Amino acid sequence: MMAMALSPWLKAQSNTGESFIDEHLRPYYEHAGFSWKTDREPHFELNFEVNSEAERRLTQLKEVAELGRTAVLKVLGATSYDPVIHVFFVGSIARMNELIGAEVIGRSRPTQHAVFCVVAPFSELSLAHELTHEIAANLWGPGEHWLQEGLANYVVDNNSSLMNRQCLGLLQSKQWIPLKLMVNPEWKSSIYSPDDTYPELGGFVQYLYETFGVEYLQIAWTKGSRNLKKVYGKKLSKLESDWRAALVKRVGPVHDQINLPGRGDSLLQEEISHEHRINP
Repeated sequence: MMAMALSPWLKAQSNTGESFIDEHLRPYYEHAGFSWKTDREPHFELNFEVNSEAERRLTQLKEVAELGRTAVLKVLGATSYDPVIHVFFVGSIARMNELIGAEVIGRSRPTQHAVFCVVAPFSELSLAHELTHEIAANLWGPGEHWLQEGLANYVVDNNSSLMNRQCLGLLQSKQWIPLKLMVNPEWKSSIYSPDDTYPELGGFVQYLYETFGVEYLQIAWTKGSRNLKKVYGKKLSKLESDWRAALVKRVGPVHDQINLPGRGDSLLQEEISHEHRINP
């Protein structure tokens, strides 16, 4: 679909001809420091700057967005997602800070159906991560932060076994963070390094998902960490010990690969980082 310039004073039109720019989105589209071009797809509004890396990689990024959306819906057990997602691609963390006031490489604002992504190496992973936040929050409602991040990391892992190998490395190096310090309503991602917390939370969510099923995970999402025993019939400490035992058995070969959608090559798992924000 042909990309077009978006005038800051004109409302873009949806496929049905109705104006869709919410007042909450207007500050991004009309930001004085940005001149957006927009590619309209059935599920996305992809916004990028003229002569940017995003414009040059637009075909790939469209594919990544669609595959990411499909992957999230599959994990959630959903068959459809109606909202159009407004994706804003920027060229650097500095530009991201200028646009949304946060020094991150990825951010989602589900109430606005807005996703922001720095186009850089492995931005495909960041985009899929943020799409998970967007879709899960709108289909399942608000969830505790640990579960939001764990689910997003699980979706991004793409069955590569990278995440589980990272968890095993944390366990063997004695850098393991007890889950009780993260699996609670008060946990914030800035408390520990995301290099440790994101894989661990992602691995735990994977264990819950693959052991008990998506229905129980959705209930846990709704009920919160204080009700995990009611949901799963086990205390968090028992779930953690069971997962750790299963983790040792399941980790694959050293040279597992992860395939990035939209790319023809594969990357060794040791080269990939899942993080969608810079370290605090």
